[in-house]
Amino acid sequence: MNIDSKTSHGLLGAFAGVIAAATLQPLENIKVAMMLPPRDLHLNHRIFHNLSVTKTYLYKHEGIRGFFKGVTASSLRAAFGSFTYFGLLRHL
Repeated sequence: MNIDSKTSHGLLGAFAGVIAAATLQPLENIKVAMMLPPRDLHLNHRIFHNLSVTKTYLYKHEGIRGFFKGVTASSLRAAFGSFTYFGLLRHL
């Protein structure tokens, strides 16, 4: 890839955004589980008070896939945002 091409900075930014989003998705899902009780429990209060309890619950009830729910949407959002940001930043 020619580093001086108009879209190369945007493409590299998009790639970096996808890698970052996919890497951080498990932490995002743990954070969401700590903020909101699971729907199947029908609770109005938090049941997860720390990272370890939340991580164990997610793994036990949803398996490894539970940590990566939403990774496609999150990666697409990051790719679009990073492509736009780094693609335009180079030309300002």
